[in-house]
Amino acid sequence: AAAAENRNYEDLDEWPETCQNGTLQSPITIIKASSISTNYTDMEFYNYYNTTVMLESSGYTVELKKISEEEEKEVSSVPRVTGGPLGSEYYQFDSFHFHKDAEHTIDGYRYPMEGHFVHYNSKYDNLTNAVNYVHGFSVFSVQYEIQDTCANSSFADIIEKLKEVTENENTLEELTSSVDIYDLLPSDLSKFFVYTGSFTTPNCTEGALWVVFEEPVCLERSQLEELGDIYITIGNQSLLNYNRPLQEVNEREILYSGTSHAVKVKNYLPATVIVLCLIYRHLYPVHI
Repeated sequence: AAAAENRNYEDLDEWPETCQNGTLQSPITIIKASSISTNYTDMEFYNYYNTTVMLESSGYTVELKKISEEEEKEVSSVPRVTGGPLGSEYYQFDSFHFHKDAEHTIDGYRYPMEGHFVHYNSKYDNLTNAVNYVHGFSVFSVQYEIQDTCANSSFADIIEKLKEVTENENTLEELTSSVDIYDLLPSDLSKFFVYTGSFTTPNCTEGALWVVFEEPVCLERSQLEELGDIYITIGNQSLLNYNRPLQEVNEREILYSGTSHAVKVKNYLPATVIVLCLIYRHLYPVHI
């Protein structure tokens, strides 16, 4: 989630010391039977619909990126979430990107794609400040599964524009239609796993509050194939083909919310979001 100096997936020994020796690293394997059942308050998502999206290509991943700090001061409808494992604090959406294949595994199964929605506690003003505090930032993890009958229109416009911008580094493209980020999330947001981990890219900053949703989101096989076929000019590297190996759980507790409860979705004014494709950055995001 923070800018990385080295993201060489062929030689992980070159990654920074925290990545090598940290005890709260991500991703991990999640075993439902070993998790601790926990009751949470309702989660509330704000301003996750009708977002204007920009695409920028300059590297290995694609990100939905929030508006600039200057614009943000003039917009009251910034995507944010509160409740559940976040408590009474408000966490603001920062960015979204995905991995093919998934990085986490659930009960030994690895989904074909995983999305990371990165948020930070709004009291710290921005992600750069928030990563200095335990649970100052949170990553929502969403698993995607292949269904040939799935009609996930949220990816369609992103894929088409991504084809254009990946041909030219640092090229911005505005999507022709707004995107409902909420549609990239599972329909059941009440069932999820919670643990303390890290960003999965250098500098592997620890202290992230991970929320891994249990229910997957469907994706058409053709959409996954199109995403996999997109290449960038740098090293002819597949845009999605990077993920970190599973890390040791160590003594960490994995909590589980399995009781159906209300998830409140509220939308005020359309929120502006920017989608970035960055070579040395891995972040995680979500709000309606």
